[in-house]
Amino acid sequence: MIHIQNLSYLRNDDVILDQVNLEIKQGEQWIILGRNGAGKTSLINMIYGYSWPTSGIIKVFGIEYGSEPLRQIQEEIGILQSNQQSNLLQRNLTSLEIIISGLHSNLGIYREITEIEISSAKQLLEEHSLLHLSERNFQILSSGEKSKILLLRSIIRKPKILILDEPTSSLDLKACYEFFNLLQSIIEKYKITCVQIVHRLEDIPKYFTHIAMMKQGRIVQSGLIDSILNLKNLSSLYELPEDWFQSFQMFNSWKH
Repeated sequence: MIHIQNLSYLRNDDVILDQVNLEIKQGEQWIILGRNGAGKTSLINMIYGYSWPTSGIIKVFGIEYGSEPLRQIQEEIGILQSNQQSNLLQRNLTSLEIIISGLHSNLGIYREITEIEISSAKQLLEEHSLLHLSERNFQILSSGEKSKILLLRSIIRKPKILILDEPTSSLDLKACYEFFNLLQSIIEKYKITCVQIVHRLEDIPKYFTHIAMMKQGRIVQSGLIDSILNLKNLSSLYELPEDWFQSFQMFNSWKH
């Protein structure tokens, strides 16, 4: 699904990504874990085509970026960047309209909505028990409700790949629990391959299969979560003593 080879990215002579290699297969669910500034968002921005690398190769669905128009690839990728999208989306839209805007990758509604679009969005809301939010103004929703609506917006076109950039960073525990339950049902229903950025261990859903640890623009460890998520690797990644993670409840729950 995603092939990244020797990917590097320089911004004003600063190295943001440094010789990144990553292979993601269909049906895998990947976590990209790292501290702030590790290069995680830059990496997923390049996977989606928001920005372009200084050197290296990106292939999605076997198509090398630069060989064909990106639009046809982007139509098969859903992306959720909660903080950015919440701030940039057109004001005074209902939850239903926010979801419909995802059909055309717009940040608002700029033409008359069709009955087919309304029906598609309502069906999606109903399938996930969120129809009661359809006519409510998006801006007055709780943070947890907004995250769910933005998630539905990202999958309205039934993408093959879903990219999530720290989707629960501003949510409380209950909202996180509900979001990850919704995400799991979506992944299972649509057989989506998912890539999620996190910088906190508690934001790693248990049903994810793989992990890539990023540090200073490089992937330092990658593979199955059960093999990679251990005290030694976490200590090196965060530059913290191992005993700090031993007392961390989320890590212990992962290992059991």
